[in-house]
Amino acid sequence: MRGFILITVIMAIVLSESAPAEVVEVPLPDLQGRYFTEDTVTRYASFQMDAAPLSIAGVSIRISGTHIVGEIMCEAEAGFMVPQPYSVAFRASMPDAVNGDLWTASQISPLASGDFEITIPFGQIYGWYVTWDFLLAGYGEVRLDGPGAGFILTCSPTIWPDATVTEAVLLVDGEFPVATKGSSWGSIKALFR
Repeated sequence: MRGFILITVIMAIVLSESAPAEVVEVPLPDLQGRYFTEDTVTRYASFQMDAAPLSIAGVSIRISGTHIVGEIMCEAEAGFMVPQPYSVAFRASMPDAVNGDLWTASQISPLASGDFEITIPFGQIYGWYVTWDFLLAGYGEVRLDGPGAGFILTCSPTIWPDATVTEAVLLVDGEFPVATKGSSWGSIKALFR
């Protein structure tokens, strides 16, 4: 009976410590700053995870900060101009150096000025067999663009949108190795003496 319990405990430790699923947050401080439409700002951030993942289920980017919604004037059917909100359209991308694909995440900032926080999942743009294998080494690069949201030719901006990103974080949902203590086996063995 003791042997069965010992094997069960060992298997539970090996399975639970080898690859627990979790969401790891990777700060991207190089993406912080002002994104102002007239400048069409683009920033790049290289990152290195603390531990290389064993597998990845998905990746998202969380962006937070403050923004001011702009305004565009659009021509209505009757010929007069109507004001419309004009937000910043954030677009993040990660190149896949293994398969040559491009992963993107995009979302328009809220239509009300003030603080914002958006989390956007990455998806592939093209490619038949797309994996997260390029991130299994534990490092990569993210590009973040913050131009204004697109508008129709019959519209013209009167106030440009303006955003300041105060935090950008890559969220990696995967399985990561967990270091085991050298004394783990000794403490289990001591239980059965």
